[in-house]
Amino acid sequence: KPVAMSVSGFADGDFLAFAEEFMLRNEPCVFTEHVTRHWKSRKLWQKNGKPDLDYLAREFGDTTVPVADCTTRQLSSHSKREMKFSDYIEYWRSCNSSASVPSEGEGLPPPEHKLLYTKDWHFVRDFPDYGAYVVPDFFGSDWMNEVWDARKDVQDDYRFVYMGPKGTWTPFHADVFRFVQSL
Repeated sequence: KPVAMSVSGFADGDFLAFAEEFMLRNEPCVFTEHVTRHWKSRKLWQKNGKPDLDYLAREFGDTTVPVADCTTRQLSSHSKREMKFSDYIEYWRSCNSSASVPSEGEGLPPPEHKLLYTKDWHFVRDFPDYGAYVVPDFFGSDWMNEVWDARKDVQDDYRFVYMGPKGTWTPFHADVFRFVQSL
C-alpha cells in the first residue's frame, strides 16, 4: 500500500543547498521546473499539464516495456511483465476514461482490475540518442552507469523511466547499491 509522506520540492541548482537540505537528512525531494524546464521529456511528453499519450505512443509505441501491477505483490515489489508500449498506452487511455481507477489515497481496486505502470524501463538504453533529460550537475558522477557504458559485451544501465495513470505507485525502496532512498 502506498505510504503517505511529505516531499519537498527542490528548485535551486546549488549542490551545497541540496546536500544540506536533502542528502544529509536523507529526505526525499521532487525536482521542480527550475531543475527540469529544459528537459525534452518535460517539453514533449506532456500537454496542458497531463501526459501526452498520443506523442508517447507515436514516438515509442513499438518498444517493449516492463510493466508492474500495483494490485499484486512479488516479494517486496509488484509483479512485473512485459508489454508493447502502444498496448500499455491503450490501457492507460482506458484508465483515464474509467471511474474504477482509485484516486490518490484510496485503497487498491478490485482484483479483476489491474493497476499497471511502467517500471524500470531502460529508456536511455533503448533510445540512446533521444536525450529525454539532462542529469543535474550534482548527480554528474554517475559511476554505476559509467561502468555499463564502458562495457562492450553487454548493453545495460541503471537509467530508468517510471510512468503510469493516476493511482499507480512504486513501493518505497532504496537504489540498487542502497545509497539513496527512492520513492
